[in-house]
Amino acid sequence: NVKKEKTMSKAQIFQIFYDEKSKSQIHDGFKGLDNASAQVDGWYEFSPIFNFLESNSLTDDVWYGFLSPKFTSKTGCDAAYVYDFLDRIPKKAEVAIFSPGWDQLSYFLNPWEQGELWHPTMTQITQEFLVATDRNVDLKNVVTDLTTSVFSNYVIAKKRFWMAWLAIAKEFKQFVTEQTQYDTQLISYGSLRNQVPIKTFIQERMASYLLATGDYVSVTSRRTHKQPVMRRLFPRGEVDRKFLLLCDQFKRLYRSTQNKAYLDSFYLVRQQI
Repeated sequence: NVKKEKTMSKAQIFQIFYDEKSKSQIHDGFKGLDNASAQVDGWYEFSPIFNFLESNSLTDDVWYGFLSPKFTSKTGCDAAYVYDFLDRIPKKAEVAIFSPGWDQLSYFLNPWEQGELWHPTMTQITQEFLVATDRNVDLKNVVTDLTTSVFSNYVIAKKRFWMAWLAIAKEFKQFVTEQTQYDTQLISYGSLRNQVPIKTFIQERMASYLLATGDYVSVTSRRTHKQPVMRRLFPRGEVDRKFLLLCDQFKRLYRSTQNKAYLDSFYLVRQQI
């Protein structure tokens, strides 16, 4: 109990809720964060995260996280596991990743290549934003691995990361305000009937941009890697698990060495899937 108290005092992890039903589903150990206006502005979980960071002073060496109601069902991680994980990782770590979709993050070169499969034009719009804000990065050449890519905003991090996230978030909100077509452009999510603003999926990948281009010390939960392989994309299912993890390993080796042989190996393994 003493150990748990110590850990929880060094972390402020929120679970976002939309209504009374999702509010009642907040896990013990997580704090509720109201997002009842989600359907109004079209930003979904981006809004409560942005508003919290803009209106609160963060403390050094404290972990902050903002998780959706589906966090546990998507990742297999509950509050107790998250706090224990944060307690066990090296003190120098600044970012802890609990992403679902480990198989897609492994298979695709980066979350933008993956995003084009589900949300066409997303990469082009993001690239326009990066150019407009003087960020000289070609997304088609960015290589990420499971320690530098995030889905669903399932990242728990310390102050330095969140301040960088807030800075780019402010710029992106301004960009969308000026480029009104991207504020209103809708794409299907889950089904053709469910239409969601494309800006939602662009902002979701901002954490990956920061991790891929920054110098953050990050760790990733291996429990999320135990989630089933997505058969809709990978029909052979568990048969391809070892190849998918090998793809991630080669990308990680490439990132650490810049040796093109590792990137070539990634593509060769990917062809086996």
